[in-house]
Amino acid sequence: MRGVVFLTLLASMATCSGAEYKVVCYYTNWAQYRPEPWKYYPEDIDPALCTHVIYAFAKMVNYQLAPFEWNDDNTDWSTGMYERFMTRLSEANGPTPKSLLAIGGWNFGTQPFKDMTSSAANRRTFIQSSIPYLRERGFDGLDLDWEYPHAEDRANFALLVQELREAYDAEAVPPGKERLLLSAAVSAGKTHIEAGYDIPTLARYLDFINLMAYDFRGTGGDTGTGHHGLLHALPAETGDDATLNAAWAAERWISGGASPSKLVLGMPLYGRSFTLASPSNTGVNAPIIGRGPAQTYTREDGIMSYYEICQMLNTGGRRVWNEETKLLYAYKDNLWVGYDDETSIRAKVEWLRNRGLGGAMVWSLDFDDFQGTTCSEQPYPLLTAVNQALLGYAPEVVTMATGAPPTSDDSLIVILLVVFLVIVPLLVAAVVSYWFKAEIRKRCQKHAEKYRTENTTRNSDDTGTKIDEEFVLPIRKNPRQPPTRPCPPDVILTVQPEQHKFKDADSISNASKSSGGRRRLDFDNMENGRREAYQKTTEVKMAQSGQVYTKTVPSNPPPKPPVPPAKPLRALPPKYPHNSRGGAHNVAHPKGPGTAVAYPDTMPTKVAIGFPMYQSTPVAPGGPPSRPINITRPNHPPPKPPARPPRPPTRSMSADLVEVDVDDSVAFQNLQLKFGNDDLYHTQIETEI
Repeated sequence: MRGVVFLTLLASMATCSGAEYKVVCYYTNWAQYRPEPWKYYPEDIDPALCTHVIYAFAKMVNYQLAPFEWNDDNTDWSTGMYERFMTRLSEANGPTPKSLLAIGGWNFGTQPFKDMTSSAANRRTFIQSSIPYLRERGFDGLDLDWEYPHAEDRANFALLVQELREAYDAEAVPPGKERLLLSAAVSAGKTHIEAGYDIPTLARYLDFINLMAYDFRGTGGDTGTGHHGLLHALPAETGDDATLNAAWAAERWISGGASPSKLVLGMPLYGRSFTLASPSNTGVNAPIIGRGPAQTYTREDGIMSYYEICQMLNTGGRRVWNEETKLLYAYKDNLWVGYDDETSIRAKVEWLRNRGLGGAMVWSLDFDDFQGTTCSEQPYPLLTAVNQALLGYAPEVVTMATGAPPTSDDSLIVILLVVFLVIVPLLVAAVVSYWFKAEIRKRCQKHAEKYRTENTTRNSDDTGTKIDEEFVLPIRKNPRQPPTRPCPPDVILTVQPEQHKFKDADSISNASKSSGGRRRLDFDNMENGRREAYQKTTEVKMAQSGQVYTKTVPSNPPPKPPVPPAKPLRALPPKYPHNSRGGAHNVAHPKGPGTAVAYPDTMPTKVAIGFPMYQSTPVAPGGPPSRPINITRPNHPPPKPPARPPRPPTRSMSADLVEVDVDDSVAFQNLQLKFGNDDLYHTQIETEI
């Protein structure tokens, strides 16, 4: 019984001790741009495997924090990566990991940090603006990733850390929140450590220090192969080469004044690759041509993610592990890569536990086999190995990683609600609208046929005139919305006259449009016979919405006032009269001057177009009997009058044969031929008496 209690207490102590370790995970906001299926989103994070998750990176604008990627913050059309990041961390099975925002990085450079830390005013601007920026986006702290401060920046960097800590401690912490955390990612290289870091000041004011114990090799200047994240120096390494390992860097920070409990040892989840000069020489320090080629998914020379290394091993690559030196590398053909797997990761974790460090940091989540399809049957094999070795157990994972934003139950419910509440009603409305329009068209055609049959009539006086009525009922865009006022549908009345019955079949206009949406015929230009036919159909019944509307066809316009009688014609002098221009016709009278007898039948008198008609010789009372006057078209041109100015254009017309009976010459003198409202002045007349 005592043994059981002792083992229980020991397990509790181990659990409490394990809970003090930190597992710091970096999330990179540019991994979203990798090719499928290895894109990485906030939804791919497993929050159960990390105690702290750092969002990398933000940038600086006018000495203030600012988003680096276009979709870090929320937009009007999408949820930003910041919010998705926070939502994912809140889904942890256990305690929610702390979230920090990292500023800087290798691509950010060192100059913005130099400018910001160069004066107290600039530092104050950055510090005071960082607090609301972090709080508004839900972050629990800030991570400084200055790569790397030089000797002249040593004091300013220390001042920045100190002033940040004092400002964060002085903040009025919002309810339910804790004070903001402050960490820094620092170099593991000997030159940078000794030149740029005031280790005692940093260790005093920082909550923890992320030691970037990787990239010792493969960043440039290499002449041979080498592991970029060795735990210990190799036996053959001396001088500065003996400092290119994680153990030496950690000891240097501790000896410089850093507390081991604040020091978090960084581990790479990726490898540094080289191109061998000879495929036959594959050992450490083997001659190289340069960095290894860019891979399909990471797409950077000299970089291979863990899942890409596993793909190389699965297709013929060879793994080499040295248990004594904890050296691991692999090669295939002329490709050589130094990396960490589960075995070398456990060796590093065991060392940092024995040394009393504060925990492990991994760079970065997207380099691990987060889908569990290439290197292992479970996702995150390397990060899982860190947790197992550091905490003594593997935390329960939240979900399997998918490489794309997963759909949560809540979001699935929202999608289903959108489908049933929006899309389905729209489809139903479209079907109903289509059916309604089809029904309206059907009814309109039915009504049109009905009224076309009922309202077809014939003129009793003119059986050749037929009136057809065609109804056009407009369909409104929204049939359920009643019109503001009753308005009859458009009506088009068409006439199909007998062929050649009227002089001009185009005299009827094509239903000119009038106000109110109605149409009417142009009765003013319609001939009498056709107009009378329309007058007999005085009502046109139209049907719409169950109502009957009546339209009265306008009657004939009032008669025009009578034309005043023409002035009597004056008699001709003994000779031919002068023409209208004052010139005399130089033609002698056939009977001589003063002859008072009628003209013989064989000698007609001709008068040219455009001149008034005159009687050449007055007729004695009781003269010749009346004869019909034949007005015909001349078959030969009249004598041309003398030249005269051009007359204004006249309306063209054609005259048919007209026979007029007259009793005497007085009737002839009063004869006027009219066509419309124009006197007939332009017709050649041949008179026979």
